[in-house]
Amino acid sequence: MKNLTILVLRNDNITSMIPSNIGEYQNLTQLFLGNNKLNGTLPLQKSSSLLKIDVSYNNLVGSFPSWINQTNLELYVLKKFSLFNILSKWVATL
Repeated sequence: MKNLTILVLRNDNITSMIPSNIGEYQNLTQLFLGNNKLNGTLPLQKSSSLLKIDVSYNNLVGSFPSWINQTNLELYVLKKFSLFNILSKWVATL
């Protein structure tokens, strides 16, 4: 699964943590996990190829990885969760 480019698991009522190895998919360009009950952190340390991300309506905490400031995200939906640090700096540059 190293070549995974698109992951869509939205509206599935998933109630666990996001697996830590999801951040190892370096070819991942689209990640749609919105409207679940995911908790924990968003482990995207090596996913700098992301272009579209939706993690809205989950119970995530923590901060975005530092590469998010340099990325070319086309779509980002960030509603109803508690990511902080990098996110607040990144939003200030929009």
